[in-house]
Amino acid sequence: MTFDEEVSPGNPNRLSGRLAWSRKGSCVGRVALGGSGTAELVVSGGTTWLKPDAAFARAQFGPAAAAQLVGKYLKGPTTDPHFAAVTSTSDGRQEDLCQTGVFLQSLPDEGDEQATKQGIVTIGGVKTVEIDTVGKGMLKAFIASEGTPYLIRGGDAPLGTVFTDYGKAVVVHVPPADQTVDVTRLPRG
Repeated sequence: MTFDEEVSPGNPNRLSGRLAWSRKGSCVGRVALGGSGTAELVVSGGTTWLKPDAAFARAQFGPAAAAQLVGKYLKGPTTDPHFAAVTSTSDGRQEDLCQTGVFLQSLPDEGDEQATKQGIVTIGGVKTVEIDTVGKGMLKAFIASEGTPYLIRGGDAPLGTVFTDYGKAVVVHVPPADQTVDVTRLPRG
């Protein structure tokens, strides 16, 4: 499954990206943080590898760390604060961005009697049912109305997350040790 996300247009710390993730919680892709550059992201087994471009590294980690990270991945536990820019939710909680449950928990379930169906909306050529959720962490969910009822978008356009590529394999290539910098060795500031 792949998603594209863009939240808070105009916010200089806006996270956007394209990631593919598996049900096992691994993911790969690229993220961008406002005007502060981009980074390749690999997450597997609770470990994150983040390969920032120069702008992203300077903005997030400072000039000394940026120099150390040229052409390398920063490696550490997914919950490490250094990864907060790409793993924090809009309410400030740090989550594993690649755990499908973080996104799928927002779906209304059969017991969610406060969710309301609003109508049919076509997104990317897919007919969906628009559902307003209450207290689920997402205001709107757009569920495919034909075939398998996959989540197609969470949130209003142009904001929110668009989900595609259900069922496609996610290939994770963990970077070799000589291409990584352990997060504990990252210079401060």
